[in-house]
Amino acid sequence: MTSVTGELAALPRGVIWFWAVILGAAAIGAAWLDYLGPPSALTSTALTSVAAIHRPSAALSRPSRYNAAWSVPRPSPYGVLPKQYYGAPTAPLMRHQAPIALLVTGFGGLNGPGSAAINALPAGVSIAITPFGLGLHQLARTARRSGHETLVSLPVGGVSARQEPYILNIGNQSDVNGRALDWALSRFEGYVGVTDAGALPNSGRFLQDPADAFWLINSLKADGLFMLDINPAAALPDGPDAGRASVVMAADQGVVGLKAGLARLVRIAHRGGSAIGVIESPNTAELAALAAWAQHLPAATALVPVSAVMANGASQ
Repeated sequence: MTSVTGELAALPRGVIWFWAVILGAAAIGAAWLDYLGPPSALTSTALTSVAAIHRPSAALSRPSRYNAAWSVPRPSPYGVLPKQYYGAPTAPLMRHQAPIALLVTGFGGLNGPGSAAINALPAGVSIAITPFGLGLHQLARTARRSGHETLVSLPVGGVSARQEPYILNIGNQSDVNGRALDWALSRFEGYVGVTDAGALPNSGRFLQDPADAFWLINSLKADGLFMLDINPAAALPDGPDAGRASVVMAADQGVVGLKAGLARLVRIAHRGGSAIGVIESPNTAELAALAAWAQHLPAATALVPVSAVMANGASQ
């Protein structure tokens, strides 16, 4: 039999060069496509399928040392953290996609929106629930079943002339603030962290004090939680247990203001690799605009829960 080498040698030199160029171009094209990833890598991703979040587990809670009737988070004996266990499931990001997380506040309280507003939120959006009010366990349960992870809107304030038993104040001894912290953490279950958004006005003053900020972040770390801050002047310690929102969209800003904030959030995510936006107490029109935006995300963008960005290091 004639060898393959012999057959190639018998071919005209021009034919050999022709096929060499074709094969070389094909190899370069394949390498370029592999670098770009599949076509969907350059599109946007919204979480259209809702996966329920884990139900509260007794292994991730303990009685408060201030009141045995209060159940507060803790890491499990096997090292599982509440911020991991109660996070909303996410699909792997495609190459070149910038993750964006959104936290919506205003839930809970005496006049806060209820389950209908939670169900109107786009899948993948996280919500913050204030510890004040009634029916908080039901709100958290509705959010969990709808695939929305939850955070506690922590009541942190400034210096108070009188002791507020349920508000963390600057300069209070650790036991006073520790009791207020445990009370807030005991009001419902199954959350990934806390935020200073949505509870009290001017709440950022507490975190501007380095000693108080250090105490709070370490307390939350011991509980297996993270802190998402909205105050640029906060004295947050470095590490994965604290992060800052990239854009805060204030209440009653209107649909135009909401869209402008979302556009800015996308620019920050593409420039820095990820971004977290906080939408404070949106009204019905703003919720509808948010749902429409999530259905048509900008290219190369993925909508993910807050815990997904925090796990990879939120921007400071």
